[in-house]
Amino acid sequence: YIIVSEYFASKIGIKKESLTIEEITKFYSNKISNELSINITDLWNEINFYKFSPWKPENSEFSNYISKTKELLRKLEDETKKI
Repeated sequence: YIIVSEYFASKIGIKKESLTIEEITKFYSNKISNELSINITDLWNEINFYKFSPWKPENSEFSNYISKTKELLRKLEDETKKI
């Protein structure tokens, strides 16, 4: 959660404590594909689930989660470079 929230807060230019999915989607509105926007929202919801849940993923699940997050951020960087 911390790394992803710091990433988006840095991109948007706000404190991570103030970061919401609304801020993220507003910032990237008309800058990225609808599919990527939905994926970012899904990622944010998943991160918040793990943040507040007493349940923690198994190592293999966590590894898959990290890979998925890295790939999503890579796609985001690629799409925003085109602007």
